[in-house]
Amino acid sequence: MRPDRRSRTRTPPRTPYRRGLPNVSSSYAAEGTAGHYVAAEYLRSGTDLKTWIGKTALVEGHEIALTESLIDAVQEYVDDCEEDRQPGDVEFIEQSFTPALKRLHPKFGGSGDRVRWRPSTRQLRVTDLK
Repeated sequence: MRPDRRSRTRTPPRTPYRRGLPNVSSSYAAEGTAGHYVAAEYLRSGTDLKTWIGKTALVEGHEIALTESLIDAVQEYVDDCEEDRQPGDVEFIEQSFTPALKRLHPKFGGSGDRVRWRPSTRQLRVTDLK
């Protein structure tokens, strides 16, 4: 049995009142960017996450406090990444996919927080910090 097409919801196009306006980052988005930076630093070099607590970061015009709760969230993410690591894995941290995505559409872009390739099982895993 196929679903009735009329019952499907559609995502509306970008609302007209936002078209042409600059894409301004919120403090929440800036906080996420700061968390991504701290996580990437840990995954690349093993920097102790607790050393970041109490510091501030200037991200896209926002002053972001690196609080214990933010670092705890980052810790949960990096613990998952550490648990997944195995010898022989190939890992990419904050890997940009923008050049490949731009071939699909000029407005596409982004990066993978952690992309892990495990040759032994031919498994690709993408782990995202949210």
